[in-house]
Parts: sequence; C-alpha cells; structure tokens
Amino acid sequence: MSQSNSEPRQPLSPDDALPPVEPPTAGFIVQLFVVPAVIVSIIVALWLMFSWLAHMGDSPDRYIEALRRNNPARWQAASSLADALRRRGNERLKHDAQQAGALAELLSEEIDDTQRAGNQNEIKLRAFLARALGEFRVPDRVLPALIKAATTQRNDDELMVRRAAIEAMAVLASNIGPEAFREQPEALETLLRLSRDESSTIRSVAAYALGVVGGRQAIERLDKMLSDAHPSVRYNAATGLARHGREEAVDVLIEMLDPELVPLRDEPVDVAVQAGRRFQIQNTALRAIRILYQKAPEADTQRVCDAVRRLLAQTAPEERTHVEAKSLLYELEKRQAVAG
Repeated sequence: MSQSNSEPRQPLSPDDALPPVEPPTAGFIVQLFVVPAVIVSIIVALWLMFSWLAHMGDSPDRYIEALRRNNPARWQAASSLADALRRRGNERLKHDAQQAGALAELLSEEIDDTQRAGNQNEIKLRAFLARALGEFRVPDRVLPALIKAATTQRNDDELMVRRAAIEAMAVLASNIGPEAFREQPEALETLLRLSRDESSTIRSVAAYALGVVGGRQAIERLDKMLSDAHPSVRYNAATGLARHGREEAVDVLIEMLDPELVPLRDEPVDVAVQAGRRFQIQNTALRAIRILYQKAPEADTQRVCDAVRRLLAQTAPEERTHVEAKSLLYELEKRQAVAG
C-alpha cells in the first residue's frame, strides 16, 4: 500500500473566512455619517426657511386691513385671523390691545353701515368679527363693540350677529375669568337685560352666558329663568345654575332627562332631528348633574337617581346616553352609600 506524501490537513479557523480587520478610512466615515447628517440638515433648513417665508405675512395688521376691503379676499383674511387666534402659543396676539381695538372699530363701523345692513355676506362677517373679539383678553377694548352688536337688530337676519356677540361675551368671561368680567358693570347689565329679550334665542344664549359669568345677580336671574316658557331657555338656565352647585336646577335637569322629551316645540317635526336634539339635551343634563353634585356634595340625590334609572330603562345599552347615565348612577349611588 502506498503512503501519501501530503501533509495532514489543518482544521479551519473562523478567522480564515473573514477579511483582515482594518481601521475605517476617512472616506468611509464621511459616507456613513457625515453625508446623511448634511442631507438632514439641508432638509431641516429648507423647512425652516419655507415656514419663515410663509409666516412673513402672518400679521394681524394685514388681516384687519384685508377685512376692510369689500372683496372675496376678506374671507381668506378672516380665516387666517381665526387660525392665528386659535393657534397655541399665540397669547401675545390675544393680549394685543391695538389689534383688538382695530377689530372692534371695524365691527362697529360694519354695524353702522345701514346701506349693507341686510346683506348676507355682511351679516356673516359681523358674526365672525364678534366671535373673534371674544378670543381677546382685553375687555375694555372689545366689550363696547360686542355690546353694540348684541343689542342692535334692524331685521331678522341680524339675530345671528346678536347671538354671536353674546356667545363671544361668554368666551371672554371664560378667558379673563368671571370675576374680572363682573367688574365690567355695563357688560353684566347688558346680559341681564338680554335675558328678558322677546326672542327666545337671545334669552337662551344670554342664560348660557350668565351661567359662565356667575355672581349673585346672574344666579338670581337664572333662578327666575327656570320658569321660562321656552325649553331651551330653561335648559340653559338649569345648566348654568348646576355649574355653580345650585339645587334649584334639579327639577329642570330631571325634565331634560325625560326619555319622552320633545325637545323644542318650534323645531320641524323630523324624527332624526328630534332624536339628535334629545340626545344632546340628555347628555348635557347628565354632565350638568355630575358638576352640580361635585360642587354641592351634600345635596339630595334620590330624585335624580330615579330619573336616571328611568332613562336607563328606555335606552339601549350600546347608546352613549345609556353609558353616561350608568356611570353617573354609579357615582350617585356610591355617594348615597357613603352619606348613609
């Protein structure tokens, strides 16, 4: 038998399958890290540049000047101003007395322009201006114009402007604080007077505003409004009183929870409309009841619990109203158990 002259094969090492390890070159590092970083930096810089360019004209002065022009561009200015007022971190604008005064002056001029008093576009613009003024935090500059808008009505269409102005006063009261608002005697007196207006729409929104403002005079007036002939007035009065923990609201809040509730007598008889309105009223009542007992934990809950049980018995478990009512009933029964 012949013998092989070859050397015995050496076992393979894991290192034999890998290329030799060498330190990375400068070019490799540039490709891997520096180039992507430069690209990202360029993208960020471009984004910042375009953002800056886009906001160069984001000036309230420009918006207000555009609003003075009677052309289609004024609605774009209105939209831009609304965005600016809603934008987070834009508190400086909301405290800008000069801009607020300019906008209030514009609203006042629009109201005085009797030639365009009935123009629908002008009506909508005045309503927008009123709502925008409510976003400012300078009551001395905006309240005179809002009061003027809330108390001026030469035709039925201007009811929209009056309502917007009262809602703006409520927003203003919330923004600056009810106590600060009550220090404006003319504003409070206007709301009290409007709560006696012949229009149920105005009385209703005035009740809402008085609920936000609070204070002795507002509470006393809301208590009387609980017996108003129009449901929406009673309901806003009750929710306003509940906001301040007043038990006087309970009877109307129970009325609002009635499963057979017919929301408003002057609304069209439409099943979908009535159902949607009923849903809104009942859920508003549930929230108001929760607030009332948070503010007045010693108040009796038995009658309210009975009303909530009736609502539960006539609503489907999957309905939001049913879910909210069940949660509220649990809270009220827990409160009864603790009190007992």
